[in-house]
This record gives sequence, C-alpha cells and structure tokens, in this order.
Amino acid sequence: MEETATENLELTEAKSDGASKQRIRSRISLVKNRLKLPVNTSVASTAVTDYVDISQKNPRLSHYRILQKMSGPKRDALSAINSAVPVSMIVNAPETQLRRTIRDILKEQKIELNEQFNPPAMLLLKREAIRMFPNGQRVALYVDNKYGLTFPVPYDQSGTGFKSMNTVSPGPLNAQRGYVNEEVVPVVFSTGEEINVEKDIMDKIKSVFDSLNEENKQRLSDMVLESPETFNKVKEFALLIK
Repeated sequence: MEETATENLELTEAKSDGASKQRIRSRISLVKNRLKLPVNTSVASTAVTDYVDISQKNPRLSHYRILQKMSGPKRDALSAINSAVPVSMIVNAPETQLRRTIRDILKEQKIELNEQFNPPAMLLLKREAIRMFPNGQRVALYVDNKYGLTFPVPYDQSGTGFKSMNTVSPGPLNAQRGYVNEEVVPVVFSTGEEINVEKDIMDKIKSVFDSLNEENKQRLSDMVLESPETFNKVKEFALLIK
C-alpha cells in the first residue's frame, strides 16, 4: 500500500492560510536560532507551507512524491528542520509544547557536549594492586572503574606516604601487566625475571629488614632483588625468625 503524506509528517489537520504561514515562519525562525540550524528561514518556511499545501490537495500522495515536487533547496531545508524538530510539531503543536521540546533538545545537547569535551570534575579511585621494581621502588595501581582509567602512583614503603603525586611512566600499565592482587606481591629482579610472592612472606622479610642497621638493610635489599636464588635465601632466613 502506498505510504501517504499524512503517515509521514501527520499534517492532516494542518492549515495553509496566511495566519498559519506566518506562524510557521515564526516557529521555524525560533527553531533555527535556538538550535543553530544551518538553514535559510525563508526557504525552510516556504518548504513547509508547500508541503502542507501539496499534502492537503493530494492527501494520498506519498511523502516521497511530495518531495519530488519540491526543489532541492526546499527538500534539504525541510529535512534539516524535520531532523531537529518534527515538522508536524512546528505546524500543529501548541507554542508551549514546541518551546518545551526545544529546551529538552538543548539540555540533551549540553549534556552530550559536557561528556564529550569536558573531563569529569571528580574521579573515584580504588587501589587494586602493588608492584615492586628492581630499584626497590613500590608502585600502587589505582583504578577508576567508571571511566576505565588506571593510575600507577609511586609511594614510600616505610609509611611516610607518596613520594610524588606524579604518576610513573605508563609503560608498565599495558593490560596492567606486572600488577597482581594485594594477596601477593610481584618482585622484579635485576635479571628481568619476575615472581609473585605471598604478602605474608614479604611482610616477614620486611620485618627482618626493619630490624637491621642501614648497611645491612642495603645488603639485604640487594639480595632480595638480585635473583630468585638470592631471594630464596633471604626468604628462608626470614621464615626461621619468629
């Protein structure tokens, strides 16, 4: 069955008298100015009134056939207006409804622009993992699940806080490589090898570390990070101490 004009733009009750044409022009000017549409008001107004006239004279004429009777600029203007605000609303709706629709569209556009171009005012970060590097530096991995962001932040393991608020190089962040959950601690050796050690074992090693003088602390730190073999010697020693 052929699609009729009224099925497309619902202009069955539309009028094409002088007052209606003036109202259409005024409303199109409002829509164009508020929504910043790149259309000529005069061309768009004529396109809408022509559409109304043709559909009133030929109520069974399809939307496509009506457009074929109009010039290219009029077709383009009609499409631009209808894509922003339904032409049926411009022709038939009460003024308050039209203005409310425009306000809603502007509100949505503002939200989209804010989300697209402006960074969020606040991030909610959760610490997910810790990594220790060959130089003894520990780095905590913080994640914002809403935006899928990850931030590695260096900190002082002695408990004095973050060494710097600047994040480290994003290199180790690829797919969160090298980070593990907080039940284990990754240890990266100077050889490039890496193992995951239970947190309670690392706590025992740290306890031994804290009991030493500065010279022995440096020696123990070197052994921990030299190789898996030297690390195991430190671990065995730490586990013997109660």
